[in-house]
Amino acid sequence: KNEFIYSESLQSLNLVYNGGGFIFIAYFRTHINANCVCSNVQKLKLDSNIPLVDTNSIEGLKHSKSLELVQSGFADIISATRAYDATDILFDPIHQGRMFAIFRHPVERAVSMFYYLQQATWESTYNPIYKDITIHDYARSSVTDDNWMVRSLAGKADSPGAPLTERDLDVALEIVRRKCVVGLLSNMEESVDRFSSYFNFRKRGMQLNVKKNPKCKEYLKSGSNTNLHPPLQEGSETWRLLEQKNGADMILYREAERIFKEQKLLIP
Repeated sequence: KNEFIYSESLQSLNLVYNGGGFIFIAYFRTHINANCVCSNVQKLKLDSNIPLVDTNSIEGLKHSKSLELVQSGFADIISATRAYDATDILFDPIHQGRMFAIFRHPVERAVSMFYYLQQATWESTYNPIYKDITIHDYARSSVTDDNWMVRSLAGKADSPGAPLTERDLDVALEIVRRKCVVGLLSNMEESVDRFSSYFNFRKRGMQLNVKKNPKCKEYLKSGSNTNLHPPLQEGSETWRLLEQKNGADMILYREAERIFKEQKLLIP
């Protein structure tokens, strides 16, 4: 059934993958005092009372479940990159949440990921080989970003490189259409205002109107791209290679752009 309805519950699942999620989580924690749980608490420099759990791996999700992270009611927002696994492991019929996702153009996401991995020595996926190759080499390699959003939504996050089926794409599209409040990294201000409206932040006495708050606007503007890197020319050979390798995610992203416009009429 269609689950896209208003909810008085603030508890939600936020799906992000190198798409500005750190900025959104830090923003919610700083500006509305929401209890946000993610795998990068130390990086975000949040309060020590936030539980340090890994919500981006199967083992971490199972550990979070053993701590009754959702059932305890502590978390207002849970950030996870594995949407299928997170919903399957953390939530139950009694304790449910709402999903919102921040979408980024798949090619821009892949480029950002490459430059991030060149310096992210703290990541388990770090490989020193990234420091000695170009973005074009990366685009031609087998370690390139490969339709991560569709894989995450279809439950195939552990199968990078494995062929996706039409059903996988249909599942991902249907989830986004029926279950997700859509945000776009390219439109941070409106996305935050929309999340604020849907999750009733203002109803809880929390002023979060970005357009009317210069400090909020500047925060998102200055933090929307903390991983600075050289831009990739759209239409170049490297761009086309990355686009081809993320063909399913490109379809999903175009649909997310359409839904973003459509939801503007549904969420005041």
